[in-house]
Amino acid sequence: MVDRVTIDMPTLRNIARQRIRSERIEKLLALDVEFQRALESADTTAQTAIATKKQALRDAPTAADIEDINTIEDAIYYVPASFEE
Repeated sequence: MVDRVTIDMPTLRNIARQRIRSERIEKLLALDVEFQRALESADTTAQTAIATKKQALRDAPTAADIEDINTIEDAIYYVPASFEE
């Protein structure tokens, strides 16, 4: 008799989403500092760029490619595109 381990993929993807939410906090805090500096210097170009980065981080847990996670290794090593900057 062979015992098999069944992986609940929706749960695994949700765990990956939760990890992403936790990891993005530090990135968002750093961007908050950059945004404040851009506000102080009235650099609207930087403000727009930073706002775009922050929105990408907020959207990361709902990225469509997270549905491509099919193994435990995929979930562990998954890095959203918005984290690669």
